Amino acid sequence: MRTATKFYCGKSEEFKKILQNYCVGGSVGVIAQDKEEGKALCDELKKEYKPLLYGIKEADEIALDARFLIGVGGSGVIAAVKRAKRGRKYAFIPAKFDYRFLYDFEERSLPEFVFLNEKATGDKDYCLRLYGTIFQLYAEWAFDCVFATAMPFRDKVAETYCKVGKSLLLGEKDEEAYYGEGIRFVQGSVNAFFERNKKALLTEKMAFSCGVTTKERFATARFLLLLAKNFTKSRFGGILVPSLKTGTGETSAQGSFFDGSVLPSEKETERMESFVNFLAKGDEPTEKKLLLAFNENARVHPLFSIIQEEGITDALYYERFERHTGIFV
Repeated sequence: MRTATKFYCGKSEEFKKILQNYCVGGSVGVIAQDKEEGKALCDELKKEYKPLLYGIKEADEIALDARFLIGVGGSGVIAAVKRAKRGRKYAFIPAKFDYRFLYDFEERSLPEFVFLNEKATGDKDYCLRLYGTIFQLYAEWAFDCVFATAMPFRDKVAETYCKVGKSLLLGEKDEEAYYGEGIRFVQGSVNAFFERNKKALLTEKMAFSCGVTTKERFATARFLLLLAKNFTKSRFGGILVPSLKTGTGETSAQGSFFDGSVLPSEKETERMESFVNFLAKGDEPTEKKLLLAFNENARVHPLFSIIQEEGITDALYYERFERHTGIFV
């Protein structure tokens, strides 16, 4: 079973050379969202392979002798390849950058590789998509860092990824380094999460309810970072809620066990938010929607499971909401 995957970036004609490192000759199944794009790929491959073209709805009919599968198109092709693979190796050529092509958390399944051609890297929203993904994965590493501060040992892997992620998010790199190191950060994070046997990401689970646009995903991850930061402060309820009527209490019972200093400062968070607001349009999920999604999925991560068990977010859900110094809830 594959234990790591990777991104490749290049021109469309370079795909065949990369594929030869993973599959030499024989039948390959091409599952394409757009049949014209699929046909163009088949024409490129037919000298060295026997390409068989299928649409997304035809994925279940793929020939048994197809040794390798290639998914071409948007995120909808992920499910089609998932249905058709049946133990076979596979790769993706996504229409747009999306880290979810790298890893199926539910099945713990990794593709051999994901190829980003000029269409994906030339997309006008590529910079924003990469930034939003780095922020989402950085947040997941930050949650692990905070949880580890209550333990008698450090999570140095999480600390390293947090350091790298923050430098990318704060605009400390030039353009070439931003894209190159950003892709490696996403790839490395996914492979590390696979090694840690993560079954899901809280930010991703909440996105199903809170929205999947980059701005909505950013807002969801930011909400969780702020919730974690305030959980580690002594007067949690007083910071988040103007009136304490429903049992949030003056202090958190377990928040003092955790060190929130590893989380981004208010100034750093505002800097990150400014980049997203400049690059992205659209609305953010409401506070009630965020809290409802949180309460449905909090047990995905042990830190937030503790927050939920204390009843803090249940109490907040029924309170009047008020924006307070950039704190969502």
